[in-house]
Amino acid sequence: MSNRDFLLEQLLDVAHHPVILGVKGIRLAEQMAEEIIDTLQNQNKLGFFGAEPFAKAAELLAAEFRSGLTIKRGDLPVVLINNHRPAGDFRQNQVDSADRKTVGALNLDTIDNTGRRKTGEKRPVPYGTNDVDPIVAKIDESLSPGDLLFLLTQEATKNITQLMARAREKKIKTLLLCGYPLPKGLHPDRLFCIPLNNRLRLEEVFIIFGHLVGIVVESVLFSGENGF
Repeated sequence: MSNRDFLLEQLLDVAHHPVILGVKGIRLAEQMAEEIIDTLQNQNKLGFFGAEPFAKAAELLAAEFRSGLTIKRGDLPVVLINNHRPAGDFRQNQVDSADRKTVGALNLDTIDNTGRRKTGEKRPVPYGTNDVDPIVAKIDESLSPGDLLFLLTQEATKNITQLMARAREKKIKTLLLCGYPLPKGLHPDRLFCIPLNNRLRLEEVFIIFGHLVGIVVESVLFSGENGF
């Protein structure tokens, strides 16, 4: 049996939702599973991010992909990207307003031979100041080229747009699940637009679809392991 046939067999075996049981849904789930399998087999990481109100769904899927859905196995290299910064990290990187003004002056300005201040080019601000988006900073900290980022959203939010732009810069592939209407200006490597605009129903389908993909990934990577 080919890998494609095996993936399709697994999807048909576990798919129970009418929105997903279409040709497009099965094909996209198959493609996303293959992307994740390739990423993990190449010793790269899988990241999850959910724009509000889907942050909890992303957290659930990240935990299940990391520790197991239906199979007893070791942890996979899965990271959760979210808006919460650990307290210790915050204290370490905190810069008060007075210091930030000094840093800005040193970064932006120079003094000429007459003693007059000249405005220079803006330089990157160190992580920990209010000028750095913490979500983009977490991408830099947690993911590397060759990793894969799985995103959940209803629309093209600021966070989603920034994350995808940064992922492209770092050569991180992106998989996007979104609702209807299709968000404009986003160009992920794989996209599945679910024809729903009810956020509660959409969250339910995101989780079910994620479970379908996760079960296929487990079936391929851990076919010899025992189920729960």
